[in-house]
Amino acid sequence: LILCQDQRMSVITGAMIEWAENPAILSEACRVLGNALASEAKTVETTGIMEIVLKAMHKHPNSEDLQGNGCGALGSLLFQGNSKERFVTKLDGLTTIAAAMKTLPGNARLQGLGCVVMSILSKLPELKDHLIEAGCVELAVAAFRLHKNAQNNHAKVIKDLAPKITSCLMKA
Repeated sequence: LILCQDQRMSVITGAMIEWAENPAILSEACRVLGNALASEAKTVETTGIMEIVLKAMHKHPNSEDLQGNGCGALGSLLFQGNSKERFVTKLDGLTTIAAAMKTLPGNARLQGLGCVVMSILSKLPELKDHLIEAGCVELAVAAFRLHKNAQNNHAKVIKDLAPKITSCLMKA
């Protein structure tokens, strides 16, 4: 059975709605979404996906896997060109990412993926104030300080992106 990308997204999000109380299933669904979107060359229809991922992250704030995979899925959605402004202003997605990073500071994977999302958003001048208000500078600095000596891939992402986020947001 071969499903087109839009059908796969529909199946995955349907499972997320059906199993909304199960953080393990939600986490795996977010991982699959993130990977599928990252490997897709064209932008796919993603209406409602951000909302479903954010709802899952809100419902299970202490699930490290779900928070990390949710950040990964959101990063893939945003990288694909989905509405960054809508993500921040209408869906309050930045607050969700910030809360995950504050709740689970010792999780290098989550911190790295959170920095990826912040980095994507920090490139848009119109979102600068939102990023500063959400505490992204402090979160990037905290992630950098806590994980600067780690040698894993996520720590490398943090070490690369945290100074860029801070520099971008601190410019007048």
